[in-house]
Amino acid sequence: MNMAAPLEVGIAVKTLVPMVAFYCDILSCMEISRIDVPAEKTTVNRLSPDGCVIVRLQTPNGERIKLLASPSTTQPATARKWLLARTGIAYLTFIVIDLDAHVRRLREHGIILASGDRPVENRPGLRVIFFHDPEGNTIEFVEYADLGAYRPDIADRR
Repeated sequence: MNMAAPLEVGIAVKTLVPMVAFYCDILSCMEISRIDVPAEKTTVNRLSPDGCVIVRLQTPNGERIKLLASPSTTQPATARKWLLARTGIAYLTFIVIDLDAHVRRLREHGIILASGDRPVENRPGLRVIFFHDPEGNTIEFVEYADLGAYRPDIADRR
């Protein structure tokens, strides 16, 4: 596949205001655009029968998260005890530097860690935490002691 830009992810949301605030304030995304899509287009694309608003957010590294809100979106995601209890997209992963600082920031904003009180060392040199956005979507922060061993293509970004 010859991609023209970094990966983008779309998330159906029930309430835009708290979701945009969370992704911008907590995850340091920046709102790029906000578009009203009429029902005639969302119906053809099988998104919704009644139109939607798409808010495009961009991470500091250039990935985009699209929040899509439609009047027919009635149920938020539900946080599950076991992430792998169902098929489909399980969570978004952000590879971060200084995971402990991110944990402090999450706590300052009242975010409860889904994986306990502190990061979990899944294996030597790999620490993770899981938490949820306001509508129950799971997010993972990962810190590698040696990012170059995992992603030699971007190791020089540190």
